[in-house]
Amino acid sequence: MYLLLFILALSFVTELCHSIGYSNLVTQLWHLYRQSRFSKEVRAQQTLKQDIIRLQKELRQTTAQDEFAKWAKIKRRLDKDMAAYDAQTSDAAFAKSAFEIKVTIALRILLYGSRTFVVFWYRSAPVFFLPSRWFNPIGWFLSFPLAPAGSVSIPVWMFVCHRIARQVIDVGRQSVKVVNVPTSS
Repeated sequence: MYLLLFILALSFVTELCHSIGYSNLVTQLWHLYRQSRFSKEVRAQQTLKQDIIRLQKELRQTTAQDEFAKWAKIKRRLDKDMAAYDAQTSDAAFAKSAFEIKVTIALRILLYGSRTFVVFWYRSAPVFFLPSRWFNPIGWFLSFPLAPAGSVSIPVWMFVCHRIARQVIDVGRQSVKVVNVPTSS
């Protein structure tokens, strides 16, 4: 019984990841990882961005002809901060790309690897037995490839679970769209 429910849960998790999208899922994981691991760098980058905005505002309010010394000082500071911000942004983008590649590969290996492991480990184990003579003409197909006759094999059950999970998630997605449709007055 645990095998039946485990495959059903694995199918739902896999299909949920497919429907959400690996890139969306990995992007959300990146934001969580970045906030927890690089919180000081994130705060420093946000502070630097606020300083740049403030300096740009000051530079627009200062005339280059009347107050050249003040304008040049602000301009040098702005250029220095912009260079530092660009370096931080570039480093963050590189770290994000590396993180996304690693996590996407790990997630796919985890999901597809666990499915493959279950199929190969339990290849001759029946998920459950069918009542005799219910599916007599196609009973051999339901036990394909190595399960005992009159039972449902792992690959067949996994296929059925994926179809059910996909349908349930599609219905859920459609119901969310129906609920979120704005009404025009």
